[in-house]
Amino acid sequence: MHTSWMVPLILASALSSAAAQQPGTAPGSRIRVTHSCRVPDDGSPRCYSRRSGLLWRHTGTLVGVRSDTLLLQIAEHQAEVHLPLASLRRLETPHGQKSRWATGAGIGLLAGAVAGGVIGGAIGASSDPDFAGLHALAGIILGAPVGFGVGAIAGSFFKTDRWVAVPISAMGPVDTHSGGKAYGISIRLSF
Repeated sequence: MHTSWMVPLILASALSSAAAQQPGTAPGSRIRVTHSCRVPDDGSPRCYSRRSGLLWRHTGTLVGVRSDTLLLQIAEHQAEVHLPLASLRRLETPHGQKSRWATGAGIGLLAGAVAGGVIGGAIGASSDPDFAGLHALAGIILGAPVGFGVGAIAGSFFKTDRWVAVPISAMGPVDTHSGGKAYGISIRLSF
């Protein structure tokens, strides 16, 4: 039995199922939107022109997309927020989480170097004032890697969402809870 035709078929099936499992932007999905509309407490946005350079970012639950409006439920607002599609600059979906170890390592490196320098300088000033600068340098050299390590470990416990940009133009029709025709966003993969 000749099975060479089965390999592309199985590969295509695996790729299509992987693409279907990508976090999408169907109604009920969590999304992050960067747009040019200020959203006050009452939930009715005031939009500015593209040239203004004013941008806001909101994270919320996608309710749906109508012909010219994105419906978003933002945690701070009771009602749905209606954002004009023309005001959208960036649309993102969460794709797992990432650790903040590098940020922690950087902060720890700086804190360790400063603390090591202060402690080394203080010890040097009290024991031998002529070599206080050398003691401070030794404290920096010893404190920086210790701070780096402690900061990296501490930062690894803090997780943030990893956001993936989704093209705004990739919209297709979907149904929302309102029963009317709306639009959703699909993700297309091409190899």
